Amino acid sequence: MTKILIIQDLHIPYHSIYAVELLFKFLEDNKFDEVIINGDLMDCFPLSKYARVPSFGYTFGQEVSITKQFLIKLRKAVGENCNIKYLEGNHDFRVKTYLINSAPELYHLPELAIPYLLDLTNADKNIEWFPTKEASAKFSGNFITKKETSIGHFEKTSYDAGMAVKNIMTKRGGSIVQAHGHKSALLWRRDINGKLYFGMEAPCLYEDPPYAQDNNWQLGWSIINEVNGILYPQLITLQNYSFFYGNKFYSLENEPLLIK
Repeated sequence: MTKILIIQDLHIPYHSIYAVELLFKFLEDNKFDEVIINGDLMDCFPLSKYARVPSFGYTFGQEVSITKQFLIKLRKAVGENCNIKYLEGNHDFRVKTYLINSAPELYHLPELAIPYLLDLTNADKNIEWFPTKEASAKFSGNFITKKETSIGHFEKTSYDAGMAVKNIMTKRGGSIVQAHGHKSALLWRRDINGKLYFGMEAPCLYEDPPYAQDNNWQLGWSIINEVNGILYPQLITLQNYSFFYGNKFYSLENEPLLIK
């Protein structure tokens, strides 16, 4: 059996410190063969194209520093033999967008790309980077494929959980794991030949941001167990910063240690 953990949409440094602490408590008891960071690990708020309140929030340098600390802690938690894959999401893509619009002459400098900024290949992280296509000047989705299942940060989103991944399944076919929408949902579809497919909208690790409200978001992560070539999806959705997994109840007994 191969065990895969999928996390996404942390939007560091605006991540949920409570949910992330629960994630690391969970990793103390559960080992995985692979971890997929399914986009938007960083928020890249200072690089946003949208209007911003002057001098609000973290600098981009602070975002990079906090993200690196998270990745070091993640590597220690999962062990050196676990493969970690990091897909570029639309917020991670803001680095490219900023360079394309404001400093195109510097776009191809490797020192300004996320793998270099986060030292992804260093031994304390050792993370494989999966960017969008080389000629993409605008984010239009990003994914990898496992056993006819597309795991990705697709552009579609919806206010109600499950609607976005349902639409992606209709358009693309096959099984889908979707990030980006910050929702938690699992649905199934059987084709005319009796083959079963699943669509999983994976929850986020991102608290309500300081610049938006009325967000129908859910906190958590997802798991895929591969047995005899079949992928079995599972959602972990937090309720009041707690959840059950197996026969164990996880909750925050103390204030979490801040990653800063």
